[in-house]
Amino acid sequence: MTPSRAYLNVTTHHAAPAPHAAAPFAAADQSLLLNLQEVAEQLRCTRRNVERLVAAHELPVVRFGRSVRIERTAVERFVAEHREAG
Repeated sequence: MTPSRAYLNVTTHHAAPAPHAAAPFAAADQSLLLNLQEVAEQLRCTRRNVERLVAAHELPVVRFGRSVRIERTAVERFVAEHREAG
């Protein structure tokens, strides 16, 4: 004899998860790692220009398999190093 379907569909109630605090270095709308398109949007250039900067080792990358990401701090450092004194 098999148990009834109502017996198998037991519902459990869980408390709502606590909200996670954002890391001190990243605002809620900013992530630690950016993809090439996101970097291009931040620098107001093309994705191809970002690829050239990566190939020239001017922007360091973090690789996850075939995925390429650039740290937000590396982009900020790149801008600071290329800022003209005014």
